Amino acid sequence: MVLASWRPAWAEPPPPCAARTAELEARYRRADARPDTSGFLPVSTGFEAPTLAVGGVPDASSLTMVVEVGPSQVLVDGHPLEGVGSSGADARKLGVALAREISESRARRKILHAGQAAPPVKLGIWFDRRGKAAGAVSLLKDLSRKLEVAVLGLAAPDAGERDRKEPPAAVRKRLDEIRATTDLFPKSKLIASAVRDALAGCPQRDKMLESLDPTAPGAQANFHRLILTTVGACGCAGVDFDLLEAVTLPAPDARAVLARPLRLEDGAAARVTLPAAADVQQLLDRLPASGAFSVRWEGAAGATGATPDGK
Repeated sequence: MVLASWRPAWAEPPPPCAARTAELEARYRRADARPDTSGFLPVSTGFEAPTLAVGGVPDASSLTMVVEVGPSQVLVDGHPLEGVGSSGADARKLGVALAREISESRARRKILHAGQAAPPVKLGIWFDRRGKAAGAVSLLKDLSRKLEVAVLGLAAPDAGERDRKEPPAAVRKRLDEIRATTDLFPKSKLIASAVRDALAGCPQRDKMLESLDPTAPGAQANFHRLILTTVGACGCAGVDFDLLEAVTLPAPDARAVLARPLRLEDGAAARVTLPAAADVQQLLDRLPASGAFSVRWEGAAGATGATPDGK
């Protein structure tokens, strides 16, 4: 006689717990599959980032300098660029200032790394989406003659995260506090405290948190794996999934940074036609998939690659 397989009721989480855990696992899997490009996000006050339909994932080897041309300032690697005033409206002046900054950067590197050949400058550049396309074209045309240049933009939001609900008010308050904290150590303490509260019914939580090494390769994926193990071990008892998701996942509207290498050349086969008053987003929306391109301004006779005034 073969006895039927039997498990005690506590051996598996109840269906609601299993479903919620599976949902959390799926969100973690998507988050861990996305490269972390947060270090390339613009930091200028009031900056409105443009979007890119196509592009590669930037990293430290593909970009050696990041420039932000914002409405009120120009930053190079997070620091104000001298000699351009409050904005980069004057493309020629900005080009001169960037050339000087690049030269000085190479000189500093030569001192710090004597005897080593300086790597080629690979410039990533942000333009505020509302800025004038004409100024961006003029600057990009000048820079791309001399350097490897990529324009930066945001990818489309993750479709799988659009169904995430707005967290309760109490969770939102804690999340706002975490996001408002910029220093790494205090921020980490706030996140750990929130995770501890979210796993209040799981005795294994403290041991799990103590075992974390945020500097280890794959730290985020390991963190997520340990959370799922802890939730499963306690059968979801006392688990606040709203708080857990809010503090261990990117915001639903978080978007990756993309870098699209480009080269502006007069006479290039690919041509982008723009109205004279076009903004940066209109320019980026019309970029060819790859390769060099020229720009023609509507109403400017033969003004291929030139600005609307023909310069």
